[in-house]
Amino acid sequence: MTNEERIAAIQKFGYTEREAAFLCLAALHGGYFLRRQYNTFLQHRPGGTADRLIEKAVIQGHVRIHESPDRTFIYHIRAKSLFEAMGEEDNRNRRWRRPYSVKVKLMGLDFVLAHSEHRYLATETEKLEFFVGALGLKREWLPLRIYRSRDGRTQTTRYFVDKFPLFLPGASSAPAPVVTFCYVDGNLGKPAGFDTHLLEYRQLFGRLESVQVVYVSTDQRTFAKAERIFRHLCGTLAAKSARVPSDPDLGRLLGHFRARVLPRKTGDRVFRQTAA
Repeated sequence: MTNEERIAAIQKFGYTEREAAFLCLAALHGGYFLRRQYNTFLQHRPGGTADRLIEKAVIQGHVRIHESPDRTFIYHIRAKSLFEAMGEEDNRNRRWRRPYSVKVKLMGLDFVLAHSEHRYLATETEKLEFFVGALGLKREWLPLRIYRSRDGRTQTTRYFVDKFPLFLPGASSAPAPVVTFCYVDGNLGKPAGFDTHLLEYRQLFGRLESVQVVYVSTDQRTFAKAERIFRHLCGTLAAKSARVPSDPDLGRLLGHFRARVLPRKTGDRVFRQTAA
């Protein structure tokens, strides 16, 4: 389904086009949202508009409200009927996550809202169509996980299970546009899981003509440490790997790894480390 088709399907539940567009965006980018994020999406000041969306969604059972320790209301899009309408009945964003994972997903939505001009590949299908269909890459080069049934008789392979924002330049018409991968880190003081993430993705990085990595964090202290991790794993280890041959693009990738402060559009400070 195209994004327009998803939005039209959600509108059949009685939502306006803007409400349906936001629910589609939030559902595919984490499954959670805050009231202020909907206001950011509308570019309006806080008011009754968000209340109307939340009331509709709660009454229909599409959204469940959770209260955080600081008494912030978190809205979880969990209805199977809504995900089925979008063609995403197996999307794991319907599941409730632990507080840290919820925080990371909300940060990811903040990033998407702050950079809405890009073309995001939000679903597993869209990513496979691009990397395998459009670029002709092999599936085994993609980050994947294999899930086995309890009896061990069947198994399912899923790709890009982290669901971090992944996008292409919005206005690009190039045959091989720069692909941007994001890593959203909700930890404070030092990066959490960034090394494991890079190990899962480095095989794919080495086979792309041009790639950019964005490290998103609310703690600026993590940037220098994240850069060291990036240089170590995407430089030395990638070159030594038998599966990932040394690539001159990786040298340019490392050479342009730098820190930037993103515009403060959502009320949260988000920083990135970029490799271009």
